[in-house]
Amino acid sequence: MKNLKNNKWFRAAIPALLLHCSIGTVYCWSIFSQEIADYIGHTKGATEWAFSFAIFFLGMSAAFLGNVVEKDIHKSSLIATLCFAGGMAGTGFFIWYGGKNPGSIVALLGIYLCYGLIMGIGLGTGYLSPVKTLML
Repeated sequence: MKNLKNNKWFRAAIPALLLHCSIGTVYCWSIFSQEIADYIGHTKGATEWAFSFAIFFLGMSAAFLGNVVEKDIHKSSLIATLCFAGGMAGTGFFIWYGGKNPGSIVALLGIYLCYGLIMGIGLGTGYLSPVKTLML
């Protein structure tokens, strides 16, 4: 077991793979968008904007937070984890809120904020962190 802890692949590749598997869940949005739209009382088109915002902020955060990843890989991994987890939890809350208050614009805007902005930033930073780790 001691050799595994010092093994580069055990310490870098496996966490990178697990991180990519978790942040890859963003691509499942299209499967659930119709059910979410029905549940919160909005159109499917309105809920699909959340995915568009997430992908936009994924790209923007990858572009503008690249220096943070270069300087401190641990800080960028923490940012990615907190943003991803917080965005996912917030999205769940606003979906629940939208179910209790169908047609609420607050629920839709909350989903845009949590899934689109916050989780999008976590996704962009999360994609860069394992790549940087594996480059070392």
